[in-house]
Amino acid sequence: MIFRYKKNFVDTTATKCDDIEALTKVKKRPPEFSNPTVELKPKFKEWCGKPTTDHAFITLCTGDNPNFPISADNPVRELHGLIADYDAKPDNDDWMKIIDINCGDGLRPTYISKSFSGYPRLVWLWDKSVLTTDNTFAALYKRLDVKLKVTTMFPEWDEACLNASQTYEIGTEWQKIGEPIPHDVVLGASYAASAETPERTNGPEIPFDVIYDKIQENYPDRLDVAKDDFGPGLRLAAFMVDPFKPESDSCCVVHEEGIHCFTTRAPKAFYSWSDLFGREFVKNYEEDRITGILRKYWTNGEKYFKRNDLGTIEKINKQQLELELKIAGFRPRKDRTTGVSELDIAIDRINVLNRIDCIAPIIFSKEEMIIFEGKRILNDSRLNILKAAENGDPKNFPYIDNFFKQFFDKDTEVDQKHALFSWLHVARKSLMVGDHRKIIQSLCLIISGGPGVGKSLTSGGIISPLLGGSAPASRFLSGKTPFNSELAHYGCWIQDDNVNAGSQVDQKRMDETVKASIANRYLNWEAKYFEPSKIPYSPKLVMTLNTDPASMASVPNLDQATADKLLGLVVSEKATIDFPDDLEDILEKELPFFAKFIDDYVIPASLKGTQRYGVKPYIHPQIARATYDNSRKAHVSELVDIFIEGIRDTYPDPSTKDFSNEWWSGTVTAFQKQFLANNGNAHFGCSAHIDSIKEGLQNIVQQSKMDDDIRPIRSISSGSGTRFSISLSRKYDFCEENTSVEESLEV
Repeated sequence: MIFRYKKNFVDTTATKCDDIEALTKVKKRPPEFSNPTVELKPKFKEWCGKPTTDHAFITLCTGDNPNFPISADNPVRELHGLIADYDAKPDNDDWMKIIDINCGDGLRPTYISKSFSGYPRLVWLWDKSVLTTDNTFAALYKRLDVKLKVTTMFPEWDEACLNASQTYEIGTEWQKIGEPIPHDVVLGASYAASAETPERTNGPEIPFDVIYDKIQENYPDRLDVAKDDFGPGLRLAAFMVDPFKPESDSCCVVHEEGIHCFTTRAPKAFYSWSDLFGREFVKNYEEDRITGILRKYWTNGEKYFKRNDLGTIEKINKQQLELELKIAGFRPRKDRTTGVSELDIAIDRINVLNRIDCIAPIIFSKEEMIIFEGKRILNDSRLNILKAAENGDPKNFPYIDNFFKQFFDKDTEVDQKHALFSWLHVARKSLMVGDHRKIIQSLCLIISGGPGVGKSLTSGGIISPLLGGSAPASRFLSGKTPFNSELAHYGCWIQDDNVNAGSQVDQKRMDETVKASIANRYLNWEAKYFEPSKIPYSPKLVMTLNTDPASMASVPNLDQATADKLLGLVVSEKATIDFPDDLEDILEKELPFFAKFIDDYVIPASLKGTQRYGVKPYIHPQIARATYDNSRKAHVSELVDIFIEGIRDTYPDPSTKDFSNEWWSGTVTAFQKQFLANNGNAHFGCSAHIDSIKEGLQNIVQQSKMDDDIRPIRSISSGSGTRFSISLSRKYDFCEENTSVEESLEV
């Protein structure tokens, strides 16, 4: 016997039990429920629903994954017996006598027990388990009821028993009163239930003589029946199971759309023709014209769509669809027997097989239609990645090669040119995988430099064509428009330095939008004719920025959650650019060779990042400092400097000390209190907002780890609060006391 049980109502595992009698001895109710009453039932149910409860709620059903309870995601696969629950006591207290009257020889329940309410519960175990499906489970239960008298044995049989996911509190007073039900009884009921509720696949109807020949071809010498006798309702041995055992596995039945199998040696209960012979076999038996229209026409249940000769998708009404199908040769004349025309069949196939929920560009997939988060999405992607040449030798792209040799600042710990090449390698690779389930994300690429040095050439003239084109994303990222439908048609988003966030609220909104775009593998997509949907998507975001504060304000806030998603590069101050008159022709000629170079490029070990992004994040110190100065952290940093001046004044002869080894330590509350004490209980800026101070200090903690020129602040969390330690060293003062006004204003 194979019971499975959950420990409580919310348990997400199904534990195996081979000895139910032993389980009843260890899974007992708590003492407060030892004498069940009606009044106790609500409290008992509450106890059953607690995640900490360790009890047993049994079932004789096993799902596709036997270690999890039956659910929509884990449908029933195997049935080991049947449990019957009743919601009332019979008038006759002699329950065994009632069972004897109702049950024939060999059909008595295997066990009887009592539920919490004291009502009878019966368990029939099978001599041999059988496979079933969600579709046939209830029908099988009812078919067995004819033999076992399940629903009439005791009053008020509970219809919840027809639900395969139903579990039962283990109950009490278990008694073994019978033997398992013979296999032939269960198998006979399984055949009848399968005939009543045949599985439907929405696949094509294939002639049975063709099916017969295909079985003989794939499984030779396993059919003991003539071709003329092969058809619906025929019982067979499980020919698809290896090793083949016709004597013990004569437990399959032929249906219109597949084979229903009941032996537990089979991996599944129902085999469609596609399961048995492959999708290609089934597709070969669909009419050529049907196959053609299914490549061209789709529906969302209300409107029809077609892919025109240009490859784009357009909306058409049903009248236009019917006209085009008639022109294609589908006759509208009704068949005298079926009352259905070829035109009706064609439209039905579109309605059944080409039903979609959304039309969207799925640029990360080569499939015509995908299923994402339960929705069928017709792929309207027209993205074409630049095809690489056969040779990636730099001598074949001299202009691009010379341009990048002098483009980036070289006085950095990271080779910025190779960081860009690494990013490009990952970006092109991700767009060529062709499987939306394997999206490779990319760091947000930031290129900062002075005007007229080639930033736009890099983003728009080189990166964009390498990635199949690009879309301007500035207005969407800055929150100036919520519409993003056009963006998803491209793998590359470009934000130039013409758009920046204004207020701190705008900056925060932009930070969140940029962070979500980089971190997520989906895009909230709003398309014509459809409800808004999520589509699998991850942009290759490129930001080109001038070095002025207004432009640098577009850089996301460099907190820990964002900094590890950025690749911030700075153009050399010595960079020069030559724009020849035929630059467009030069790039068109050189880019395929450069694409081959990038595709073959091997990311250096020092730049290789995680599997998620492929490249290590890096932020040039110049970008980090500019971003810091533009951020909310800078204001808190100014408060810290004022705070430190007051702390130093508490030391003897503070003007003679450099404070290089001195630190202040305390909580954010202590910081605020001391700040007020130092400044005559007067607030400056955000000093009155303790949450803003704490957020600012935590941000400076992260920033000071990345930039040695920022005053170090460290934090320690104890579980009951956070203590900050702030360096008092004069080394980090914004302006030394002995610095002249002219020096402090010097640029």
